[in-house]
Amino acid sequence: MIKIKDQRTRYLVSPVKIITLDNDNGIIEGPDALLADDVAICRVSSCRESSPFIVFDFGKELHGGIQLEIVQTVPLRLSQINLCFGESVSEAMGHPDQSHAVHEMDVKIPPMSKQEFGQTGFRFLKLTLTEPDAMIEIRNISAVVLEHDWEFKGSFKSSDPLLNDIWNVGARTVHLCCQDYILDGIKRDRLAWMGDIHPQVGVIASVFGNLDIVEKSLNYLCQLYPVSAWMNKIASYSLWWIVSVWEWYYYTGDKAFLEKNREYLFGLVAEISATVDNNGNINTGTKRDFLEWASAADDVAIAEGLYSLMIWSLNDAKLI
Repeated sequence: MIKIKDQRTRYLVSPVKIITLDNDNGIIEGPDALLADDVAICRVSSCRESSPFIVFDFGKELHGGIQLEIVQTVPLRLSQINLCFGESVSEAMGHPDQSHAVHEMDVKIPPMSKQEFGQTGFRFLKLTLTEPDAMIEIRNISAVVLEHDWEFKGSFKSSDPLLNDIWNVGARTVHLCCQDYILDGIKRDRLAWMGDIHPQVGVIASVFGNLDIVEKSLNYLCQLYPVSAWMNKIASYSLWWIVSVWEWYYYTGDKAFLEKNREYLFGLVAEISATVDNNGNINTGTKRDFLEWASAADDVAIAEGLYSLMIWSLNDAKLI
């Protein structure tokens, strides 16, 4: 048995506000009790064909799930509720895209229980009692947050409040994307994608400093994709790996980091060189090359971008 200690911090966050609730299709008693850290109870009761709901606001974007403490259910058995996570109120009130992470779920809750559900990014949660002629007593609802407890060493402040907010949201977004590895996103692609890691590396250096998660993520992708295969099966992403390795070394000055990647780097440069023929044409061997979504339908932009990125990455490889 292998035990790996989770480096992230786990903590509970109470909702700060109830956005809306539906008393027309049932009875909701004492919902404000769920905003306070006490032993008061919120009762949610449904009628024959009703589905009363409450929409909670947890104050800011979080990564994790929900903890529910249920005192009693009527009938005294499993009761069904629906949980819908959202980054906006409209998303929580609708039916979010279920790609990459489950954002809406029907779950069974027993009486006298404390259970946890969900693993995604959210700020809002809609809880609906979907079982007819039922009642549940909720003593506590909390967001179960998982994130790294890092100090924000970098900061930004200008005369434009909106620009300041944009910077803070961007820094917070990258912070949340740093989980076991640097993820594409906490809500959508919960995987390590090299093209997305490159800009995140720059944010981490500017905001948090020299963190192990960068080297861990870059090495992880090397393990997943041997030199003979492009990272994430996208040729440009292997080029971004070279750029990121150089930029991280340029920031840290850690030559041991470069030495660890020597064999992979030399092999990758040979693979890249083999894609260029004597006339300067590039053939990556993939069905379709990709840079980013804005140019995904523009073959000319993709070809020119790939040329430019190849020159950029090989120049960095030369510096290394």
